[in-house]
Amino acid sequence: MKQFNSIEKIDTGILYALELTSSISVLLLAFGLIASMANVLTKGSVLTDNLFMQRVWAWTQCIAIDASVAGTIIRTFRYYSRHERVKYILYGFLSVLLLFTAAIVSNIESVQQTLNIALDAA
Repeated sequence: MKQFNSIEKIDTGILYALELTSSISVLLLAFGLIASMANVLTKGSVLTDNLFMQRVWAWTQCIAIDASVAGTIIRTFRYYSRHERVKYILYGFLSVLLLFTAAIVSNIESVQQTLNIALDAA
């Protein structure tokens, strides 16, 4: 690819964007955890009784999980190539967990769309 400088620059930009979104997703996941804990401690007044906060929480968690997948996979292979065994195993495990979570949510959504029912009705 050395002969195509523009493609190399685009690839570098894409990798930068993936690393940036993966790093930012940590903040989004922290927001979700804080909102969930506050909801429990306030007997549901943060998320359960507030439609706007429910939607904000759902969007931030979905963005965080999906943005983290690419970053953790990239880091898994980077640490594997550097022979950093502990980091490679941890990021590999985290990648599997994130992919599993995303797959479950996607499967639930596909069943809902196919059967034309809401989750609470199912």
